[in-house]
Parts: sequence; structure tokens; C-alpha cells
Amino acid sequence: MYYIEQDNKIIRVDNDYNRLRNTFKVQPEIAGLEIKETQEGYTIIDYELMTLEEAEVREKEKKHERISKLSVTKSDFFDATIKAFGLDDSDLLPIVANIIAQVPVDDTMKKIALNNFKNAKDFYRNHEIFNVIAGQPIVVNDDLTITITSEQFDRYFDKASQHDPDAYKELLPEVENNNEL
Repeated sequence: MYYIEQDNKIIRVDNDYNRLRNTFKVQPEIAGLEIKETQEGYTIIDYELMTLEEAEVREKEKKHERISKLSVTKSDFFDATIKAFGLDDSDLLPIVANIIAQVPVDDTMKKIALNNFKNAKDFYRNHEIFNVIAGQPIVVNDDLTITITSEQFDRYFDKASQHDPDAYKELLPEVENNNEL
């Protein structure tokens, strides 16, 4: 990857050296600047030179930020829990209330979390309720306990926001051994 830097800021980037050099023809004011090449182990993202490791971290942060802003309708979320586990909002309310009761936060925050769960029009991925229940064993009945990870919620919200009819499958537990079925 090639780039042109001015006043310690990258102003032009291109994978093609000749194309970048042609920039000088249309922007003579930068014609005297040097065309540099990134060294092995480095890349440029958003006009910033960084290591590949830093780029990977930045991409993960961007993905997390994008996913945290996603939302689904309350109806879509409960349609998914019905398809995945046979549980609707009235089934999940006492389960979620029990989990919230065990979380070490003040009673006001617990009431707000339950109120949001009961009365929300939409569910947002970054809503605290999903952070609270992620990774917690959810006892459905004597024979079934489920645990939904934060990553599963991320994948569910990502697919559900794209109106994927199979998004609910992201909430299902991952089976490591088919004999467990």
C-alpha cells in the first residue's frame, strides 16, 4: 500500500503506485511530496498508519459498535424465543425477573430493567438486560436449562436486523456432540 503524507498526516492512499503518482498531475500543490510504501506488518485504515494487530482491534471495535446499535422489534424478539425454545414474553418474564433479582445492582435499576423488558417497543442490543442475562443459566423447566452467550446475542441481532428468518437459530445452544441430541 502506498501513501502520501503531508505535515505528518496521510492525505492520499492507494494500492497502485502509478495511480497515486498521477495524483500529482491533478494536485500540483502536493507534487513535491514523497510517495511512501507501508512496511510489512503495517496497514492504513482511515488515513492512519497502524500495525496489523492494531487494525484488527479497530475492526473488532467497529463491528462491536455497529452491532451494539442494532435493534429488533419486541415482537420479532419474542417470535425468535418461541421458535428457539417455545417461550414467549409471559414465560420469560419470571425467568428474567429471577436473574435480575440476583444481579448486584440497586433495586431501582432492577425495577427499571424489568420495566424496560416488559414495556419496550424495541429491543436494542446494547440494552443492559442482554448484558445481564448473557452467559447466565436460564432454567426453562426441570429438563431444560439454556445459556445464551453475548456472542450469540450479537449474531442474533445482526441477522434479525437484516430480517433473516433463521436469525432465531443464533439463540440455540451449540451442540458439540450429536449424541447429546
